[in-house]
Amino acid sequence: MNKYWKQTTRKVYALLVNEVQVATLQFTKNSQAEIYTQGQKYRLTRKKSWSRSFQVVNEKNHLIIEVTPRKWYSNDLLLRYQHQEYLLRHRNNPLHETVLQDLQKRDILAYGKGVENLKERITVTDHRQGNDVNDHLLDTIVWFAFRSAPELDLLDFI
Repeated sequence: MNKYWKQTTRKVYALLVNEVQVATLQFTKNSQAEIYTQGQKYRLTRKKSWSRSFQVVNEKNHLIIEVTPRKWYSNDLLLRYQHQEYLLRHRNNPLHETVLQDLQKRDILAYGKGVENLKERITVTDHRQGNDVNDHLLDTIVWFAFRSAPELDLLDFI
């Protein structure tokens, strides 16, 4: 499966899987975004401008995903989606990488910077299987965190 994000305008990214667009992420003001996937529109908002917490709601304003710090002093974020909990983390592997893990810290989905032929390259690692592969909402959340990390204050991740 060939999966990658393509920047279509300054603040809009499209997720392509085997050259078919399956999701769009549009960054808006104040580190917020609009997500379009599987015929649905979602809104990603930070709870407070300085907070690492954020949530995703659908058009009816129902909470779909909630992301909060696991502990107030932790680098890990706890992501709640479809009655399951995941970890959303930033790490070096070997460069910056944002990874979604289960609670046993097994990788599920990761977006990272790598180098190929002396050029920066974004690598995608997806360990999902079955119907989960077609749920691109998690891809947009990991991509949002991945793209947002360099823009945020480094103290947010200490």
